[in-house]
Amino acid sequence: MVTTEPTARAHGDAIRKLAAVLGDEHVLVDADELAWYAADFTDADVPAPVAVVQPATTAEVVEVVRTATSYGLTLAPRGGGMSYTLAHTPANERTVVVDLRRMDRIVEINPADRYVTVEAGVTWARLMDALRGTGCWLTFNGTLSGLHATVGGTLSQNSAGLGRGWLSECVLSLEVVLGDGRVLETGSAAAEGAPPYHRHFGPDLNGLFLTDSGAFGFKTRATLRLDPLPGGTAFGCYSFADARSMVAAQVEIGRTGLASECIGADSFMNTVIAEMPPPPRAEMKKVASAYLAASSSKARALRTLARCARPGGMRFMAGVPFSLVVVADAADQAAADRNLARVRRIARRHGGRSVPPTFALGMRYAPYQPIHPLMIGRKGEAGFPSNALFPLSRALDACESLDQFMADNAAVMREHGIYEVRNSLLCGHAFGIEPIIFWPDRLSPYRASWASPEQRREFAAAPDNAAARAAALDLRRRMIEMLRGIGALHLQIGKVYPYRDALEGGVAWDVVSAIKDLLDPAHAVNPGVLGLE
Repeated sequence: MVTTEPTARAHGDAIRKLAAVLGDEHVLVDADELAWYAADFTDADVPAPVAVVQPATTAEVVEVVRTATSYGLTLAPRGGGMSYTLAHTPANERTVVVDLRRMDRIVEINPADRYVTVEAGVTWARLMDALRGTGCWLTFNGTLSGLHATVGGTLSQNSAGLGRGWLSECVLSLEVVLGDGRVLETGSAAAEGAPPYHRHFGPDLNGLFLTDSGAFGFKTRATLRLDPLPGGTAFGCYSFADARSMVAAQVEIGRTGLASECIGADSFMNTVIAEMPPPPRAEMKKVASAYLAASSSKARALRTLARCARPGGMRFMAGVPFSLVVVADAADQAAADRNLARVRRIARRHGGRSVPPTFALGMRYAPYQPIHPLMIGRKGEAGFPSNALFPLSRALDACESLDQFMADNAAVMREHGIYEVRNSLLCGHAFGIEPIIFWPDRLSPYRASWASPEQRREFAAAPDNAAARAAALDLRRRMIEMLRGIGALHLQIGKVYPYRDALEGGVAWDVVSAIKDLLDPAHAVNPGVLGLE
């Protein structure tokens, strides 16, 4: 919720100069627009920005930075707006929000040298469409919110998502506008006469700007490594009676390295999946055609499609207590099928029962879906995810600690109608937990803008519930403290996760602080994230 009145009148000279650079239509000062761009899914109170600016080129970003800082203003980078950690929200009433979505060019696709260069505002859905037919892919396929989430936002947040590993592992070179307006290139792009094809030419400067929540500068362009498309992909889905058995199977699968994707879900998410309407026949045909074209064995792929085909879509998921969805890639279809057979044996050892892998197929070939089921409950509740990362060896203990925390807080959750939904996933060689907290509340303007038309109609009159909102935010705060206390690391750090607390007092925090001073001397870029003021 934006609580401070817009201060555009007090900063008229700065706004006029920004408009001279970008055009009046790309400098927003309307109060409702400022409130929308300042908000995220946290539902916490934040100040209104001075303005929202929408540059379209690196040169315009440079002018925005120089103009804003010359007037003592701070800047908040914004991508697709999918944050739930206050990552792009203003820290003070002197903030200019920099919406980078107009920077959406795909600069170069180079299959011969296996890289793609994009501007920061390109969405995952658009990038993956552009790579079709090239014979290449990114092993990290983006986030589930990829219809809106941008490459630049994902680079800043290190969001977990689809495919294998992390986006940061695919980065070769970056272009970054620093807090004083200088433009930095990293990787081989920094070397005169070299294309952006290689990451490690001397010290790795790329890493400074990955997972920084936008603290060290504006990523305006990224070059990412492409890999050959797998010749075969196999899909599995397994039902478990209890969460412990599912997580134990997930950990064992993680140690084999067989799965590109391995996501666990509870009964709530399985019901959400079950209630999704079957896609139109044209969309189903498109998915089937894409899978057949990618597989080295049409016969094997057809057998998989036959297992996925069910009347009524995925209604069969409604009776699944816990599910584990697995995607396995390999050089050819036979190898992918063998990998999945090993995964199936692991799942069965832990009590898993095979169910049709329809959702797994959809995750790979139709991955980007509307986000409203994760941010708005079935009865209109507000909700946001949290996350925690652990070594595989600590996964079961971490889940049990989270179970105990929720049990200890059952009374306050009942009092306010709060409930938790939980996903788990393999993130490279780490184990990730994603608890999603829901509470009954009004449909805020920001949340309503992402809701389905049916949700907007049905829940428009939901009453404000400030007490439940405060209780949910406090529950998350204490949950994060508990998770950090047992050794958790976090993605999408923003202004929510205790990065500074985890490092302060050590040499690492001294180095991070010194880097901030060097790259952003006025501390004008996204103050507050990572605990940097």
